[in-house]
Amino acid sequence: MTAQALTLADMKPEQDKAEDSRRFWDRTARKYAKGKISDQASYDKSLARTRDYFAKDSDVVEIGGGTGTTALLHAPFVKHITGTDISSEMVAIAREKTAESGPLNADFIAAVADDLPFANASFDVAMAHNLYHLVEDVDAALREAHRILKPGGVFITKTPALGDMNPFIKWVVLPVMQRIYGITTLHKFTKDEWQQALARAGFTIDAVEYHDKGGENGRAFIVARK
Repeated sequence: MTAQALTLADMKPEQDKAEDSRRFWDRTARKYAKGKISDQASYDKSLARTRDYFAKDSDVVEIGGGTGTTALLHAPFVKHITGTDISSEMVAIAREKTAESGPLNADFIAAVADDLPFANASFDVAMAHNLYHLVEDVDAALREAHRILKPGGVFITKTPALGDMNPFIKWVVLPVMQRIYGITTLHKFTKDEWQQALARAGFTIDAVEYHDKGGENGRAFIVARK
């Protein structure tokens, strides 16, 4: 046995974990949709930097995009944007937002990050924010993001490096929260480990920036290229 004790969730088959995750996000989708952005200035800066990599003819996908807020804000700047999420309830909310106010060049589908329903080389830009610490098979999910990008395509992520957090938060607070909220997977990779995972998937990193108030203690905004 390893030093870190296994939980029942750890021993579940991956398919069961994915189903647990889907149910969790379906249950919390409506509450999640009512939440406020905690750091609006950081969010706005990340939106602006992302748009630096758009063109009017860009086909864009957001993986794990929740209720579609970010995708809909980006839609006026691209040819078409597709949002995905594991939760059909999250997707339903995104579609409701689209029906209320448009735009017409956005659509949303339910899909898991490690098995995306798109052909090879479908998109100019892929985005995935606050996602991969929650995905069961990170390497498989990153390979999928790489697969669906066109050659030279851009992959933009903003991912928390939980492994760099205060040890008390990492090993005491986070596991308690994970159990309370029923989150089956929570990876605690460091910033270096996260960049290594991107490299394993075939990406070359173009830029690493920190837009959050915490600077380098926050989530890294990373631009990588296929």
